[in-house]
Amino acid sequence: MNNRAAESLVAGNVNNAYWWAREAVLKDSNLLISYNTLAVIYRHHKNLAEAESVLNYALARGPDNLQVMSNLAIVFSDQGRAVESKALTLKVAEKQPYPPFYFFNLGQIAMRDGNFKVARDLFALEVARSENQSEFHFWLASAYFGLGEISEAQNHLALAKQNSAKPKEHALYVAKLERLKSYRN
Repeated sequence: MNNRAAESLVAGNVNNAYWWAREAVLKDSNLLISYNTLAVIYRHHKNLAEAESVLNYALARGPDNLQVMSNLAIVFSDQGRAVESKALTLKVAEKQPYPPFYFFNLGQIAMRDGNFKVARDLFALEVARSENQSEFHFWLASAYFGLGEISEAQNHLALAKQNSAKPKEHALYVAKLERLKSYRN
């Protein structure tokens, strides 16, 4: 439901996104990412007080959640609360010296250069930070494949398939996984 909310928001359907996020929060109140999504939806709808309230609630339940902190800093900025926004932004930077997708982007450069070992190590770092991201597992599988480590490639491709939210993406991973099954280590 949280994924559907995010997809609806990206598609510009804020009202639909709200109902998906609301339902996600009701179904699993322990999943902080759903609160974060709901707050982002509130922000896009210009309901900044509600966004702040939801983010503060999520932050109280997960005080080290950098995604929630980052979004709260954005809401503070939108509210004209520059001092609070800057303080929270600095706190996030201190706790996360490497921004999201940092290792992933470097891994893609290594793949382009044919350096599969470096790419594997960089993609593994990104997977460790965000293990539910299907694209990270796909690229890690690709690096393993480049190294000739077919069983590891199959494992990460299966994880990519498992974590994919979109039917088209899921079907692509299924097809690639079937293709890899024809290879042997």
